[in-house]
Amino acid sequence: MRPANMNFGKVLRLLIQHGPLSRIDLADLLSLTRASVTILVNDMLHMGVLQEIGEDHKRSPKNARGRKKIYLSFNENFRLAVGVVWMPGQLLLGLTNLLGQTLERISIPTVGIKREQVTDRLKREVLKILDRNWIDPDCLLGVAVCISPKIKSDWKEEELGSFQMELEAAVHKPVFLGATAEGIGAAEQLFFSSFSSTDYFLLDFSEDNWPIYWFFADRGDTFRELELPCFVKKGEELVYLPDQCRASHLSVDLFAASFLCVFRAIRPEKVLLYHLDEKTEDIFRALKKMDGTFSEQQMLKSHLDEENLYLAASALCVKIFFWETV
Repeated sequence: MRPANMNFGKVLRLLIQHGPLSRIDLADLLSLTRASVTILVNDMLHMGVLQEIGEDHKRSPKNARGRKKIYLSFNENFRLAVGVVWMPGQLLLGLTNLLGQTLERISIPTVGIKREQVTDRLKREVLKILDRNWIDPDCLLGVAVCISPKIKSDWKEEELGSFQMELEAAVHKPVFLGATAEGIGAAEQLFFSSFSSTDYFLLDFSEDNWPIYWFFADRGDTFRELELPCFVKKGEELVYLPDQCRASHLSVDLFAASFLCVFRAIRPEKVLLYHLDEKTEDIFRALKKMDGTFSEQQMLKSHLDEENLYLAASALCVKIFFWETV
């Protein structure tokens, strides 16, 4: 879907941000003529991405002059997304709409099952979800799959490509393979409106050896993994080591020092925390001790957990196959 009018996406974002708006409201917010907005809105109503929800009943009939405002809203069910997270021991699948509202969710145990069998089961389950929910193929955006780093490490690049093509052939829709960490950030932005900027850290505490993978998305919307700077303590000083070092090898104090070093350099809008454990509070205390200006308000606990992690993949599907096309 590639609309010819550049204001297409702006209209959708305004309706999501403000709620129902009239054509007059949109004209004012977009600084466009009412005629231009009417043409645009009519096209979007014809597509089905907008819907009319009724008149402005706040106006008294006695005082009403001219036609009443007809309010428009974003049709969040215009397109649907399938999100899949492949974790050690289980598959999480979810069918959601464009705002992350779940139509169906299933969990499939995979312990003791070979990878090829899991792949075949995944293809079958995606088709079953679509069939059970009477999904018109035209309403499905596509499928996004997030594969755990532990599982992905056993795959060769060409095997991932073959898996993607096989799944695309089965569902007859585009398939995107992404990182769970990237999807968590996308879900917080698209489904929970937790923050607006793409300038954020994600601290992932879900690995067996706590933490961490550092992730940073810059304002160019480029997602990348950052290496953790490693410090050792010599006397009263922290000495930087250029060699890579897992955060799990660091004490809480040294980890906090490493975090502050990167945080002060980049100054992200938010620090997103996923899968918190008992050491998180220790980290907060160490950060406050080292930097009195550090605020917990900059730290945001993710809305996702192991029960709804499929939303990370669904968010990537919506981001890649919907928002990046409007």
